[in-house]
Order: sequence, then C-alpha cells, then structure tokens
Amino acid sequence: MTIKFIVLAKLLRLNQSLLLAGYCFLFFSLFIVIEQYTRSFSSFIFCILLTFCGLTHHYISIRVNFDAKLLDYFAQKSNSKNIENLTAQLDDSLMAFKLMPTTKTNRNWDIRLSNCIKLLKIQFLIFAMQVSLFLITLFLLFLDGS
Repeated sequence: MTIKFIVLAKLLRLNQSLLLAGYCFLFFSLFIVIEQYTRSFSSFIFCILLTFCGLTHHYISIRVNFDAKLLDYFAQKSNSKNIENLTAQLDDSLMAFKLMPTTKTNRNWDIRLSNCIKLLKIQFLIFAMQVSLFLITLFLLFLDGS
C-alpha cells in the first residue's frame, strides 16, 4: 500500500503546473476581454464565467494538494499494523473540522485513492474549460478584427 501512496502523491503534486497554466489562460483571457470588449453586457458575463472557472480551478487545486500531502504523510508513517489506526484518526480529524461527512468514514484505501484520481480528473476538465474559453476569446478577437 505504501508504494500506492507514494505514486499517487507524486502524481497529485503535478497539479501545481496545471494551476499555473490555468492562471495564465485566465489572465490572458480576462486581459483580452477587458481590453477589447469593456462596454458590452456579454463581456461582463464572460468575465464572470472566466473568473468563476479560475476560482473553481483554484479550489480543486487546494483539495488535490491537500490529498497529496496526506498521502505523503501516510507513505512515511504507514505500515500494515498502524494503517487502520491512522485512517481512523484521519477520519475523526476531518469530521471534527467538518471537512468530511460521517457517511464517508470507514472507506477502504482503494476507494479513497480512486477518489483522489477523480479529483485530479476534475482539475484536468476545468483546465480544459479554461483553455477552451481562451481559444473562444482569441476567436472572438480575430473575428472582431476582420
């Protein structure tokens, strides 16, 4: 189980590059929209959409990074004897801070790890949305310039 923790933690740490690239696409898109289309209502809505997408990406990135740090901790501290004890302590801590509902306690680690991967896939999807919005912004810019 320890090697699964290590591999997935390393994979989840790659989210920082995605977040940085997402910020670049967000700021370039916002700059173009604000610079070119400041007077229309649709540009205001588009800016809100871009900002919401960027904030969602940031939130998901925080969650992925948190999972990566937890997996690093479990990789360092775990062995077959104390993994159940550490997992119970983790569940208790997350419930105490209201970061996890009680229905999600006592899950096995395969389910937890697959949920980490799902979260990373969601981050990839949001990044793809940011790239798409940037491409739409460029398309509108060139369409307007023609």
